[in-house]
Amino acid sequence: MFQKIIEFFKSLFGEKKRKTKPTSTSTNTSNSSVKQQSSPKTTTKTSPTTTPPKVEKPIVKEAVNFTAPTATLFLGCYDTGVDRAKITTLLKIYHQRMSGIPEGVKFKKFRHSDLVDWVDPQEVKGNPVAVLQGFLRDAGFLPADSNLDGIFDYTTQAGVRLFQEYVRTIDKDSNIGIPDGVIGKTGWKHIKRWVEGHKTATAWKRGQHSAEYNKWIHLMDQARNHYQSNPHLILDKVNAKVAELGSNKVDTLSIDDWKTDGNQIHLIGIRRKEEERDKNRLRQNDDLFILLIDGMVFKFWGSTDPNYKAKNRKDEAFLVEGQHKFRFGWHNRSQANQSKVYQGLNPYSNGVLVFRDRDNDDKLTDADILSKGIDNSPNNTINIHWTGAGQGTSGTWSAGCQVFAGKNYINNNGDLIDCSKFAAIGNADLKNNSSKTSLSKTKAAYNMFIDLLILFRPKDVDYLYYTLGRDDTFTQKFVVDLSGDDILSDTLKTFNLPDDLA
Repeated sequence: MFQKIIEFFKSLFGEKKRKTKPTSTSTNTSNSSVKQQSSPKTTTKTSPTTTPPKVEKPIVKEAVNFTAPTATLFLGCYDTGVDRAKITTLLKIYHQRMSGIPEGVKFKKFRHSDLVDWVDPQEVKGNPVAVLQGFLRDAGFLPADSNLDGIFDYTTQAGVRLFQEYVRTIDKDSNIGIPDGVIGKTGWKHIKRWVEGHKTATAWKRGQHSAEYNKWIHLMDQARNHYQSNPHLILDKVNAKVAELGSNKVDTLSIDDWKTDGNQIHLIGIRRKEEERDKNRLRQNDDLFILLIDGMVFKFWGSTDPNYKAKNRKDEAFLVEGQHKFRFGWHNRSQANQSKVYQGLNPYSNGVLVFRDRDNDDKLTDADILSKGIDNSPNNTINIHWTGAGQGTSGTWSAGCQVFAGKNYINNNGDLIDCSKFAAIGNADLKNNSSKTSLSKTKAAYNMFIDLLILFRPKDVDYLYYTLGRDDTFTQKFVVDLSGDDILSDTLKTFNLPDDLA
């Protein structure tokens, strides 16, 4: 099985650049002589003239003198003159899918995911929030049509964190501090430098599909085409269950309905070792996630499978392989868990399909799939959320959810980005943050994932398509073999995760 995935990833992503001979084009020019009437009496000799080459003048950008505001800004700040009713309207949109939380809280306050607490709106003098939003828009961190409304909401927080992360990792200027979503004296200093230097986020340019992005899209398209005409144990059961329930009653898609175009947000999950049970420790975070968004590729890691005896259950849920539709929302959004609620993704409307560990051996095997098969009803509690820094004796936090580690990620340039110095191990670390203006620990790489979804999504899109595959789902020989590197093993090595594919 594992040899197959090595061969597949070699074939798809390791193609050597082909040397092509430049095409030489010869242009035949004929000198056409134009007869002009001339006086036979005189012959005038003229000296040949040479036309000096045109020299393009360099574009001189207008000098800008940016005067930075002095206010420290963070989630919940709003400019003088902003109608508080407008904030309430925004919160009703953001928090509409939270359940069991009093309206006096969820429609009046912001939820700070790195404080694990609610934040009251706070007025600041003047219009520094609108100034900040204007900078983030012009620099490319907020969409070009962003509304500069003077409210430091979740979108503005995401823009600030992405700006801080860009300066930290692309500009390689650690003076910016950690991406905490707070703009103070240091943050304004960097904004001034960017504005006066006419800098923009060129490394995260919108709408330009990279070669690797196109290859991942091609992978999903080829997988769909293959499994439409070739049997597969799991996907065949998924297709049958979707047909039984009705495609409008479940957020798992049949193979014919898979979305594989580049106009969507795609998340690919690569499940590994789901059929194994290590008796000496809990299930670890050792699966991979590939985010395809606005032409860029970012890689994360975590777990697609539940920990052993998750929440003391004997029939842990395993999300079925295939494609699912998830909506941007909140994890722990119920009344029972409201003290821990933070941004995450939920099944789009009805729920997704799951298998269960029917024989209580703490792994997903063919016996589980063949015995009772897929649950009769869709499951609406399988979320996409955070799993701490990702390493430790507790293993994965999943009880069937798809969970992301905060320790590090691989950016769209293929660079490993270390977040370990500020990646919280768990909620206890977050609760040790002193205040909303002074954070020492965050969800780190997981925040990067969430912020990209918020700001680089297509307009009016609040969902993504999540395609989950076991380590044999995408390994069939439906792609021509080409020589090259093994991207899967290389990615595991970059993340320092166990590689049992060698």
